[in-house]
Amino acid sequence: MIPISSSEKKMQMFRAVTRKEWEEAARNEWEGVKPSEITALPTHGTAIEPYYDRSDLPSHSNSQLYASEEEFLGARIWLNMPLISCKSDLEANQKACEWLASGADGILFELSDSSNPETLLKGIELPFCNISFLSDERQEFFFQRFLMYIKTKKYAPESVSGTIFWKTPPANLPDLISQFIPSAQFHAGGIIEGKERKSAADDIAALLAKAVKQIDIVSPLHALAKGKGNGEHIIDIKDAVHSIAFSASVSTDLFLEIAKLKALRMLWHQVACSYTPEYTAKPFIHAFSKIWTKSEYEPHSNMLKGTTSAMSAILGGCDSLTTQAEDQTSEWMTRIARNISSILREEAHFSTVADPTAGSYYLEKLIDRLAQDAWKKFQDLV
Repeated sequence: MIPISSSEKKMQMFRAVTRKEWEEAARNEWEGVKPSEITALPTHGTAIEPYYDRSDLPSHSNSQLYASEEEFLGARIWLNMPLISCKSDLEANQKACEWLASGADGILFELSDSSNPETLLKGIELPFCNISFLSDERQEFFFQRFLMYIKTKKYAPESVSGTIFWKTPPANLPDLISQFIPSAQFHAGGIIEGKERKSAADDIAALLAKAVKQIDIVSPLHALAKGKGNGEHIIDIKDAVHSIAFSASVSTDLFLEIAKLKALRMLWHQVACSYTPEYTAKPFIHAFSKIWTKSEYEPHSNMLKGTTSAMSAILGGCDSLTTQAEDQTSEWMTRIARNISSILREEAHFSTVADPTAGSYYLEKLIDRLAQDAWKKFQDLV
């Protein structure tokens, strides 16, 4: 007689419950009301069912996040990137140096029209951190000086990492992107969300549509279609695709935001492969937890919101994370916002597992449904 293991005994004691059995038990508890009559509670345009099992898994899904090869930082890597508004380059530089020495992995500078890279980046070793910028067309001259600064400091172009997130891209964006091509870790064509939209599917569709429009502008595909095929300041389609990075806002809806980032990553890969079939690069996604205050939850409402949003961003696979402080002039509040990411990494150990939500019946179904909705909306936009 073959002995039965303890795990097999447990499986015999706690057998799997079928959907039909669950629905029968639920109907008995709810005094005869069918689960289907009280389900499908809408959240941001996406319905939620009360029960999910293996049959709900989509037949094809590539939403899984893969483990990092970096042993020191863990299987799930994201960069803690606090925001600094550059009202004064000197003050912004002092803050950046202090924050990089106390938990930040990079800085997101919100540039002003007078920003100067020599002052703003003084004492910051670019090869050892991610330096990104929130900019508009008025600050394009800053990046010419930034490129000169990199040459002056004799940094290898491939060692500089970061993104330019454009509120409004400049007219000479193709030329600017072409100058950043040697910097393999730098994305000069960052896409950000605009106005708040009705649903997560709308957010994804809008980001994808902006990216496609930008690629068509800077690549030969658009140039030839518009009769501008002389090649001047027009870059290769692979470089145009690589220049893209996304900045997506994250709210307090934990599961929806996880699904949103995973669906965005999945759909962007599909779009990128339509331009260049051999595309294998991982898209760079920056998550931004904006200020949120509720008087009934004071004095720590934004800390609670920031933590929930950061959790969903990390589990959704963000590559960098900005948790905006409730008051950027307050040293205490900026420290709290900056430390949320550090605590989730160092104390909650979110970096230990590459994809903790992989295989969740509910989330996989939600990702698939969200991706389908977003794809339809994206096709309408382009």
